[in-house]
Amino acid sequence: MMKKVSLLLLLSLFVFSVNAQSEQWSAGTSSTLLNLKEKKWDDVDGTPYLNNGEFVKGEIIQNGKHIKNQDLRYNAYQDRMEIMVSKDEVYEASKDEDIQFVLQYQLLKQVKYSKDDSVRNGYMFCLSCGDEVSLFKKISKVYLPAEQAQTGYHKDKPARFKDQEQLYLKIPEYDYAIPLESSQKKILSQFEGAEDKLKAYVKSEKLKLRKEEDLIQLIDYYKMIK
Repeated sequence: MMKKVSLLLLLSLFVFSVNAQSEQWSAGTSSTLLNLKEKKWDDVDGTPYLNNGEFVKGEIIQNGKHIKNQDLRYNAYQDRMEIMVSKDEVYEASKDEDIQFVLQYQLLKQVKYSKDDSVRNGYMFCLSCGDEVSLFKKISKVYLPAEQAQTGYHKDKPARFKDQEQLYLKIPEYDYAIPLESSQKKILSQFEGAEDKLKAYVKSEKLKLRKEEDLIQLIDYYKMIK
């Protein structure tokens, strides 16, 4: 009897393993097949992608379903996630709030945020995410056109991509994420009604809010007292 139970358990594990490995993401009607032959950025220093344009193994989370071991890369200039299905088949994922990604062990999701007096939607990395309070990091690539030297003492500058990062705060007082202020005093003022408690916590814990890990600690504390 014990041998039969062990054999059934072994077969069950084998079937589960096969099913898990065969699970794949499939392109929906709103996904866009990309043109891989595009040479637009060949003469530009740098890359519009994170990780120098290399696909990395990640995870897609869609409608509560986890699809692991997918080839992903993030185009930080055009703010799009790309999924490689085969060597010649790469799709831009649909921009849907119900689809999220795990890229290099960090959750990447669609977030509504404010920038330049307008509200936008874009991908952000979750540093500390909750139902009501979240801290996000927006990583972008800014394109800088080529510059011709004005005098013989200077050199021409080629077209290039420049890295840019901005932290965003989502709190119940706003329907969208807002840029996190740069100074410690201004950051604390963004937490209306809890400023004094947070100021005391920062002092007691000797936090430096220019450090990402200290900001995460502050956000986690704010969630606890909220």
